[in-house]
Amino acid sequence: MQIPLPTAIDYCGTIDGSAGMPVVGETMVSGFRPQVFVTRAYSVGVAGLASGMPAVEAIHDALGRPADWP
Repeated sequence: MQIPLPTAIDYCGTIDGSAGMPVVGETMVSGFRPQVFVTRAYSVGVAGLASGMPAVEAIHDALGRPADWP
């Protein structure tokens, strides 16, 4: 998959067919993220994922201000 450089806040992807088009049943992985400022969600910084010992380092509200949980 080739992701073009974004010209707006919306992102889209295309399938690179140079190696042949995918067929039904092949695996495709795609990721999406909610936009925090739209959802009024909290964002959480987490450290230690690679070591298997995750720990919350910071919590921020949708405007980027430090926040307590909840």
